[in-house]
Amino acid sequence: LGFAELLNDLVDEPMQKTYIKNILSSGKNLLGLINDILDLSKIESGKFELQWAAVNPKNLFEEIISVFTVKTTEKNLELVLDIDDKLPKSLILDELRLRQVIFNLVGNAIKFTAEGKVTLKVSSNYKDKLDSLVDINFEIIDTGIGIPQKDIDKIFQAFTQQEGQDNRKYGGTGLGLTITKRLVELMGGRLEVDSVHGKGSTFRVCLFDISVGSIAESSKQIDMLPEDIHFEPAKILLVDDISMNREVVKGFLNKYGFEITEAANGKIALEKLKSQPFDLVFMDIKMPEMDGYEAKSAINRMPSLSNIPIVALTAQAMKEDQDKIVALNFNDYLTKPVSKQALIACISKFLANNISELKSNFNSNTNLNLPIKNIEDKKILNINDFPQIDISVNLISKATQIHKDLTDGGFNHVELTEFLEQLKAEKNLAENSVTHHYISDLNFAIDSFDLQRLPHLIKKLF
Repeated sequence: LGFAELLNDLVDEPMQKTYIKNILSSGKNLLGLINDILDLSKIESGKFELQWAAVNPKNLFEEIISVFTVKTTEKNLELVLDIDDKLPKSLILDELRLRQVIFNLVGNAIKFTAEGKVTLKVSSNYKDKLDSLVDINFEIIDTGIGIPQKDIDKIFQAFTQQEGQDNRKYGGTGLGLTITKRLVELMGGRLEVDSVHGKGSTFRVCLFDISVGSIAESSKQIDMLPEDIHFEPAKILLVDDISMNREVVKGFLNKYGFEITEAANGKIALEKLKSQPFDLVFMDIKMPEMDGYEAKSAINRMPSLSNIPIVALTAQAMKEDQDKIVALNFNDYLTKPVSKQALIACISKFLANNISELKSNFNSNTNLNLPIKNIEDKKILNINDFPQIDISVNLISKATQIHKDLTDGGFNHVELTEFLEQLKAEKNLAENSVTHHYISDLNFAIDSFDLQRLPHLIKKLF
């Protein structure tokens, strides 16, 4: 996957790009299958632990629905989100696993629905006088092919699908609903289904006695693209016993001008750390002679190396492995296969970069805190942080029309791309880092069909 991602950036010929994208797509599908099998085996072995934290449920559901907007538009389906007004703004949940549950059920509903609509309906019911506990109900309702009564129990069994299902048409491995049901039960909930063959299905998730969080709702943050970030010169030590893994990481970092030193195991890494200074270390865990755990333990005993950030780069996905990484005071960890975006986002936490330059280009009323060395408290720019952007009268007219089209539900990718190119051509937009970041953000929103963010970004132009 890493080499395919690198190759995709080097190739321009359309047919070759198609082949590479097929490799990436197939590789990610295979990775998804492996992850499903691992999840199921961890659940069955009793080694699966939930991570409870405060979650804004409304934001979560809106994000999930926005992901499926393109697919439902392609199938000419109506996609509806119906959220109870009483739903608390903060709940204590495992966001990753709840997202997995809802994503799987909504995805299935869309996959098995050829016409009509898919609805995600969310309701809540407080359990006590203090409004501190609540039952949450999610209903995913579709007008699809439905499930025969004799197959309803069968669909929750591993590697089993309903009888007569066209696997070439619908695909799947028969693991999704099995894992979904187990996850719901781990969260103390219940998953039920009502279905009429040929008319549609309703999957109902009930989560009981969920604690209401006390944190304030925060504005959504937008991740920067790797192309948006420029780093100051820095020295990185890359420790991994597999040379191909090192090649992928070096390929991802090639354009940023880092000085990268390689080491094939922890022992060699220690020798290099003692002989020269480094700004950041990526440390593999499983290595011969001295593994990443042993190397980090040795580093912890050396006060002279205590200020160097060390990131675990590992394929170890089990909870006990993650606990050990935390216990040894690794500054962060990335799981393989790592993407370029995840790698750059991690590096931006520890190495000086241009994000802080954005602050000086805002007007005096803008209140931002963008530290260079520490990303812990960093606020990535959100829509409200962008100032009003001056553009020509002609472009203002076009922006107004595009905004109207977007708010009416229209999306013309060709028109938006042409408008973006006209924006880039204006001199005052090319010379300012804030407007450069705005254009990058707008470009990403267009390419990702972000119909929620686009109208707000366009509004900044008039």
